[in-house]
Amino acid sequence: MKLLNYIWDYSNKKEVLIYEISYRQEYIKLYTKIDYGNDEREKIKEEFVLVKNRNSNEKHFFEVKEKKYFNGYETFVFLLPLRIFEGSYNEVWDLYLLSDSITSKEYIRIKDIATESLEVPYYPVNKNVSLQLFNTIKGNLSIRSTYNNAFAEVHELTSVDNNQLLISGKVFDSDIGTERFLVFEDQETERDYKFKLDILESSNYVEFKQNIVFDDIKSMGNSEFKLYIQVGTKKIPLSINDKVNLKDLFMINNSSLFELLFKKSNKSKHLSVIFVNQKMQVEITNILINTDNVCLKGYINSRYDIKINGLHRIKIKKRDSNEIIEDSIEVYNNKFEYKLEVKNLIHSNRLINGVWDIYLISGEEWIRFVTRLNGIEDKRSIVNMPQIISPNLQNENKVVKVYYTLYEEVSILVRNHIVNKKLQRILFNKNELIIDGLLNIQTPNDEIPELIEGNIRFKLPYGHKMKLPVKVKLIKTGRTLLEYKYIISAAINNSQKENIYQNINFDLCECEIKFGQSNSVFYLNLLPSKIESTLEGLFVKNSELRRLSNSIKLKFYYFMNKVVPINSKYVIFQSTTGMNYSCNPRGLYEEMLKQSIDFKPVWVVNKTNQKIQGNPKIVKPNTLRYYYYLAIGKYFVNNGNFPDFYKKRKNTVHIQTWHGTPLKKLGFDIDPSSPSYKENTSENLIRRNKRWDYLVSPNKYTGNILQRAYLFKNQILNVGYPRNDILYQDKDFKSDQVNKIRSYLNIPANKKIILYAPTWRDNDFHNGLFNEPYEFKFNLNDFVERFGNEYVLLVRLHPRDSIRCQIREYENIIYNVSNYDDIKLLYLISDLLITDYSSVMFDFANTKKPIIFFAYDIKQYSSALRGFYFNLHRDAPGPIVTNGKDLLDTIEISRSLPELYFDKYEEFYNKFCSWEDGCASQRIINQVFYSLKS
Repeated sequence: MKLLNYIWDYSNKKEVLIYEISYRQEYIKLYTKIDYGNDEREKIKEEFVLVKNRNSNEKHFFEVKEKKYFNGYETFVFLLPLRIFEGSYNEVWDLYLLSDSITSKEYIRIKDIATESLEVPYYPVNKNVSLQLFNTIKGNLSIRSTYNNAFAEVHELTSVDNNQLLISGKVFDSDIGTERFLVFEDQETERDYKFKLDILESSNYVEFKQNIVFDDIKSMGNSEFKLYIQVGTKKIPLSINDKVNLKDLFMINNSSLFELLFKKSNKSKHLSVIFVNQKMQVEITNILINTDNVCLKGYINSRYDIKINGLHRIKIKKRDSNEIIEDSIEVYNNKFEYKLEVKNLIHSNRLINGVWDIYLISGEEWIRFVTRLNGIEDKRSIVNMPQIISPNLQNENKVVKVYYTLYEEVSILVRNHIVNKKLQRILFNKNELIIDGLLNIQTPNDEIPELIEGNIRFKLPYGHKMKLPVKVKLIKTGRTLLEYKYIISAAINNSQKENIYQNINFDLCECEIKFGQSNSVFYLNLLPSKIESTLEGLFVKNSELRRLSNSIKLKFYYFMNKVVPINSKYVIFQSTTGMNYSCNPRGLYEEMLKQSIDFKPVWVVNKTNQKIQGNPKIVKPNTLRYYYYLAIGKYFVNNGNFPDFYKKRKNTVHIQTWHGTPLKKLGFDIDPSSPSYKENTSENLIRRNKRWDYLVSPNKYTGNILQRAYLFKNQILNVGYPRNDILYQDKDFKSDQVNKIRSYLNIPANKKIILYAPTWRDNDFHNGLFNEPYEFKFNLNDFVERFGNEYVLLVRLHPRDSIRCQIREYENIIYNVSNYDDIKLLYLISDLLITDYSSVMFDFANTKKPIIFFAYDIKQYSSALRGFYFNLHRDAPGPIVTNGKDLLDTIEISRSLPELYFDKYEEFYNKFCSWEDGCASQRIINQVFYSLKS
């Protein structure tokens, strides 16, 4: 079809077309056709092919070969050496014909009709780099150099004699000759089942065609299996050709007949399968939904035509959790009608947020409720069932939706009625607080009034609370079915204004809207960065004014940056993006105050009225004062990076303190096939990192990794972490700090403290869950029941997840400390840490207090997302548990952990904490700020 788009037109100017491509060992051979149009051939002196890097502008010229000219066309061949792409990946190269005529030089973009017919889309340059030739939107030929992004594809799936599966396909990767295995990864148990493949090698890919017998798979029918090809230690997701038939595949395992239901993900085409036991199937024929209940009508389809009668157990299980609702159904001649009492289950807080799957229990088997026999395929994309809105025990509306899964199973989704999408601004007028932004209201939402009354609740330090009546204006944006713009307004006096302003992000703010007899609650994370003055509000609303304001401020900054002298006394401190006063910059700053260093400190924080010891200048990001101090500062201390617009001046000094010892891979150490690779190796990030003059390292291990992963060439400060200095102070000082913090958080004196600090999960972000409530993988009700009299649980989520910590019903037992300024102070007060892959494990190990690793997704996280630098199973200084029940059981025996894990803890401490002694900040001062010492 593409060829028809390039029918030669002699009235046009010259056009160049690649019509065939072949690969050789050291080069790619490209066959090219030129239409000269009205050009006169004899005017052309010479022609070259130009290959140009789209980002760096690097250029390579190649002479054309094998020229043939006839009837206004010319064909030629040019050879593209693979050597020019060595060591280069994540780059795009464009191809041009350079015609050197008597009068001028002409560059013509080369077009393409050949790439769609290529049998293998990637071609290896060496072990690390592969090329992908592709057709651009405009029909031009370009080349993308990538890290060896191995792939595997199935071309045939066939049942053989009902006891084995014939599977064939191709694998492309650079490890020709290495053993390969077909892997079925059980998504419930995370166990791998491997089948060695006999392969037929080819020049740049291998073919396989093999019978697979499943005698070793014990958990058929209980979960989904994802398919991979394993090459060495690398697992390549197995995709599938669109032409392969995935229907009517059966096999026998342990005398039971299973149907194989293969599915592929929409985006990656990654292949997965479930094994459906044909002995018995629970088929749903009708789903009836009213305001209180869901009625499921169906029958039990028995392969042996057995009549089934009597009472049978039902289990409704929360996915990725051990929470189960048990019930029963009456079956008569295989038929049943099951009424799910949605309203009662929601009101009793038994049916909570999350996905719930429904099973019939037959002996030891759990059989899913499905709808597969009605002949309708892909029901989940064409059937949209009505939702039930019902209040829970706290009178907060929840929404229940019945839906079909990828495998045509029937599941239930429970979620909040209203979800905040985006907080746009906070405005303190004289006697009024205004908050506006965007939210989603679940359907049915056709009769939502424009103005609704409600209240807003603020949790404040020392156990204080504030509740204000509000009016909420809702305006449907029309961009989606669910989206509304909201404007919250509340009358406030000066005392209330000051209290809110001072403690605005102590915890999430709850906005409750009245809908008849029940309420809908949505949560706001009121960040100081969103506070605006009335004048700022005008600029924000008017895009032209906003652009003009930003342009003026940047011009002011660049002018100051050139003409105003650097002041050698100014030290600019910033933690992350200015969210708070914390981490290593804070530790270093406070030590500089103690040492009576002769300096002028500037702290960049969003909360400009924050009380910071030493009375530094406090500036808010993106203000004129901020730009001024960025221009005149001599020293810059940050645990992240300053913005892209910032231009480092000659003779300024940047101290990168960093923010943790890495377990998860960073920068260029991440597998390029990971969804996290691009953001961790972006050109802007590497450019920011080149500003660093000094990089603070807490241990040798971290320094080596950061140097390599971020291509750092300057000086490493092997000193330990300033933020951990406080952990080595004397007992009286620490005891005084503990009392102050417990009082601030309103924690009872008789309660021990567990700190739960999980890492941020890239996949939650990439899957669009950043506004949904955080889903705890252990049962909070069980935690409260077992430990509520002895412990409190502090939940510290990543800043990107802090809005998701919605634990309203567990007040005074479970605390949200995601917005607490400095986690090192939480280490001081905690008796036990629960984490997973977060760098908090390394800092907390300085306390020698016990650690539990709740790593429910360790297999997925350590491979598919970011990858680990070391074997956590081998080196963890505490137990690793993978489900909620085991976590609670391990908390029960936590007093014995120091003895059980003494040797491992000592080894871990010696490797990662041996530089820590309370003097890290002092060592930085001696090496960097010696000229300011009085």
